[in-house]
Amino acid sequence: MKSGRRLFGLIFRVVLLLVIQGLVILALAAILPGVKTPSFAAAVLVAAAMALINAVLWPIVIRIALPLTVFTFGLGSLVFSAGTVALGFYVVDGTSIPIGGDLAIAFAMALVSMLIAPLLDVDGDAQHLRVVRRRVRHARKDNRTDVPGMILFEIDGLGETVLQEAVRDGHVPTIARWLSEGTHKILGWECDLSSQTGASQAGLLLGSNWDMPAFRWYEKESGRTMVSNHPADAAEIERRRSTGGVCWRTGARAGAICSPATRRAARPR
Repeated sequence: MKSGRRLFGLIFRVVLLLVIQGLVILALAAILPGVKTPSFAAAVLVAAAMALINAVLWPIVIRIALPLTVFTFGLGSLVFSAGTVALGFYVVDGTSIPIGGDLAIAFAMALVSMLIAPLLDVDGDAQHLRVVRRRVRHARKDNRTDVPGMILFEIDGLGETVLQEAVRDGHVPTIARWLSEGTHKILGWECDLSSQTGASQAGLLLGSNWDMPAFRWYEKESGRTMVSNHPADAAEIERRRSTGGVCWRTGARAGAICSPATRRAARPR
């Protein structure tokens, strides 16, 4: 019964997202020169056709076009999105739209999806968060141990100077209390290339971020696209990089808060 309600809720949210995207297409078609204004039903179908085309063709295109990304400076994906818009209009309404119009619609649709999809929880992130919180509540009473450990938390893009200013201005009172009590201190560290979450975490926690060129990369040897936050890929990254020990690696400047226990457990490298 619960699975049926979740499925119905997901279908409802996807339909609502398509309706919103259809309204955006209608509004843009009315103001963009050379774009024929479709009916509301056709606009929703265009949005659905674009989603289907992206789902079917994008995995194929990315395998072919990814090596060219360096030379196109990322514009290839924008051209593909514009082509998706043009193809969606042609499939649904049999009309063509001028170059420029399809780019504007593609950009607007990407912006709407980025803002609205998380609010509607179309990708299930909110559901996953609720599941994790529920499991934590159930397991908390059983999660007791005398073995010392450490807790790591991450704030993307937080520089050491920004953190110092936040402490000074009273924006982070808990961290300020830790520092004033002497249980913690702020240490700066330099991330190297690639300066993104996956590589930084691998360097800090595993002691090596070798051969991690980006958050997502394509491996020619295996024909596989590695994504740092996919569970299977994260496990493979850990298998490749871990030496079985704990390493604090220094090496854009960021802030790190360390307790004495953390510093004792970490081995400089």
